Amino acid sequence: MALEGWSRTIRDGWLAEIPEDEEVELIEIGGVRLPQIMIVTHPGQGRRPVELTMRLETRDGVPRCTEVTLRGDEVLRADLRAVPVEDLLEAAFEATPEPAPVDVLNAWFEELAAGTIDEDEVAARFDAWRDEHIGQGRRRVVRRARAQGRRKITDQLLIAVAAIYKANIGRAPVNAIAEHFGVSNRSASSYATRARRAGLLDEIDRGGRAPEGET
Repeated sequence: MALEGWSRTIRDGWLAEIPEDEEVELIEIGGVRLPQIMIVTHPGQGRRPVELTMRLETRDGVPRCTEVTLRGDEVLRADLRAVPVEDLLEAAFEATPEPAPVDVLNAWFEELAAGTIDEDEVAARFDAWRDEHIGQGRRRVVRRARAQGRRKITDQLLIAVAAIYKANIGRAPVNAIAEHFGVSNRSASSYATRARRAGLLDEIDRGGRAPEGET
């Protein structure tokens, strides 16, 4: 299921939206579905307005802020410090709609077609369904996913990374690490680099090959 053309004010001046020209998939995490991409904007206000745009993405099962852009006559360090990234991320993902099941929607649209309810009633039922089934739980899901996404790089993890790498020489070792830990290839490559720096892959050259004569 996907969302497109959705927007909602999440606090004074701050707007979370999925552009009308972009169809965004919903990613299931912790029993709720979160948009893969979302944009948060603020037009700027006061005597020295600075416009802000944030890009939020759900990557590897974790809601993240991947980009922040500030525009104005001048952008100062204070402007950067004033951006409540974590709060805005949580508020934006909490505000996104959780679609009602298809059978529930079909029943509502049948009533709409029969003329027993109008479009305002459908919208009211949608909001009521979301509040009843999701409510504040979405913020907890986002916090939990982000906490789990901050994986600690321990000696034990690097040892496991090195073992997986060695077991998959010649068969895309970085892909194997990514699949094992459920992370992106970029994160998996970072794990491998840290394992090499720790001396756990000294016998493997940077091309991912074991020395001649070894298997």
